[in-house]
Amino acid sequence: MRTSRRQFIAASVGSALVWTADPARADPPPDRVAWWNSLSPEDKAELRERLKRWKAMPAEKRQEILEAAQKLHALEPREREAVRDSFRRYRGFGPRDRARMRRNYDEFRKLPPDERHRLKKLAMKFGELSPEDKAKLIERINRWRDLTPEQKQKLRKRIRARRQGNQ
Repeated sequence: MRTSRRQFIAASVGSALVWTADPARADPPPDRVAWWNSLSPEDKAELRERLKRWKAMPAEKRQEILEAAQKLHALEPREREAVRDSFRRYRGFGPRDRARMRRNYDEFRKLPPDERHRLKKLAMKFGELSPEDKAKLIERINRWRDLTPEQKQKLRKRIRARRQGNQ
């Protein structure tokens, strides 16, 4: 598998971050001078910019990133690739969608642990559905969103009555 320049830079920076955070947990970085000299001027400029942003970051945020890099480094290769695939899909979304996803994630993290667990289980169940069943469920959710509060209340009553009749 061919590694792109961006992947190489990300892996190198990630390894350096992990090594800096805990030298015992990662291989030492390669000869830095030789590595730096092997980079294109564009890559060097990008790394300089990233380093500037890194240094401007609050210490807590840097620590979070280092811990995430350590966790990623500790994963099995197959799991690491799954994480990378998720990042690639995320980058495929537009800025508005990514902002919405970040807001949703932030809200999710604020939930109590039992509610997060319940939602994770629901997401797992959704992931196991066939594409056709996923499409049907999404259509139902969209129809529900379009209902007025009164219509939703009526529907809830009908569902409760139906459930009580089946008991």
